[in-house]
Amino acid sequence: MEENRWEWKDFGKIRTCEDLEAYLSGREYSHGDYCHYTSIDTINKILEGKTFRLTSVTGFNDTMDTGQFGDAAGDYFSLCFSTGVNENLPLWYLYSGINGKGGRIQMTKGAVRSLIENGRFRLCRSAPTEYQDFPELEPGNDMELEFRDMVYVRELEENKTCSLKYNTMTNYQVPKEEFRKYKENHCGFCKGLIWYYEKETRLLARVKGKAKVLLNRWREIDRDIPDISYWIELSFDEALMKRMKIMFAPNVREDEIDGILKNYEGIRNLLKLASPIRPSGYAGTVQFHLCKNCEKKRKENR
Repeated sequence: MEENRWEWKDFGKIRTCEDLEAYLSGREYSHGDYCHYTSIDTINKILEGKTFRLTSVTGFNDTMDTGQFGDAAGDYFSLCFSTGVNENLPLWYLYSGINGKGGRIQMTKGAVRSLIENGRFRLCRSAPTEYQDFPELEPGNDMELEFRDMVYVRELEENKTCSLKYNTMTNYQVPKEEFRKYKENHCGFCKGLIWYYEKETRLLARVKGKAKVLLNRWREIDRDIPDISYWIELSFDEALMKRMKIMFAPNVREDEIDGILKNYEGIRNLLKLASPIRPSGYAGTVQFHLCKNCEKKRKENR
């Protein structure tokens, strides 16, 4: 890969779509660590099955993000990582679940690259056994795969330029028409400025060819089945699993970890492989009670 001529501090100098593409080229693999924040239950399932899930973008909690896919949104599936070693408090509580008892899977750039380049992808569905068929997907033939850093934007009607943020960098000089060119070229890699704290690098897959035909057939068969879901499974081997680290959310006290290991076989298996499992650096100092008001309201309504 050709060396990127743009330095990190040059983000504010970007003026065109071509500048932005050149600046971001290769940076998706330049971060020190990649963290996938989720619940302890999900971490255990990932480790037990040695699989990540790329889920449908139709389930995104950002309507601007979902909207950029247009009518093709049902063909896209994603897996998201937050970059950086430091703990991200909003992500702990957005993705840990209502009790805050979550964690994150942490990998180096080499491990993430190995996951994407050497992992196996399969199209999956939650449906009765007689209809299940999990074909392996071949990048290029059955799906288009892209791994890229997110850019965060605010476009005000009265301004001719956009407010852009990338990681810790800011740019107020890119004309709207230039940024819209970038969005057209890289659908799925722009979000509203309010989400910039995520520092997200996204793996995005768009099914095509025979995989898209099959997915559409499944949807026709399943149209009367409630709560049906489709996803892409990304499998990894034990060698990659050894390179993963687990950190628990601040709501998980250090003295609770032994109990977690007792009840979650997948996480316990990771420990057997000598991979570090550790509490948050803020364990016991942060106590979110996200369902407290819900309980109070339930009592009031009795």
